[in-house]
Amino acid sequence: MITMADAKLNIRVSDEATFEDDLIADLVSSATAYLERRIGWHLGPVATRTAWVYGNGTRTIWLPQPPLLDSVDIEDLVEDEDFGVRGARLIRLDGVWRYGQEYTITYEAGFAPGEGPPDLLQAVRLIVAGWYEHREAWASGTITSDHKQGVDRLVGAYERVRV
Repeated sequence: MITMADAKLNIRVSDEATFEDDLIADLVSSATAYLERRIGWHLGPVATRTAWVYGNGTRTIWLPQPPLLDSVDIEDLVEDEDFGVRGARLIRLDGVWRYGQEYTITYEAGFAPGEGPPDLLQAVRLIVAGWYEHREAWASGTITSDHKQGVDRLVGAYERVRV
């Protein structure tokens, strides 16, 4: 989600210093994977996804991950002009999604390197910086600063509330 240059700039490592590139790349990959699990979005490179969802008798069904706009294709049961995309929701414009009907939905999800919602990019930067700075063993009795509050505030709006 963030580039190596962006990560290095954020943790104040020179572009010429390549001795920790593998570590930094692993931290970026791990931070991105952590956020993917937490919010349910695919934050890596753009990839084609297929989801099988069941209609629920309402106008709205949810995809497991938000698609890129104009990249949704539903099997032959629904015409393109009969639904709209709102984030991870598919809104039926001409009626409801038939209860119990299985819909095969193909779409693209993800972001090009260095692109994505600014708050999620910043969350990845905060996580990488925290892990990079505190990669050694923690000493007991010291005062440390935790980036968790900042990350929680940045990604909280993206998390689905489960009831």
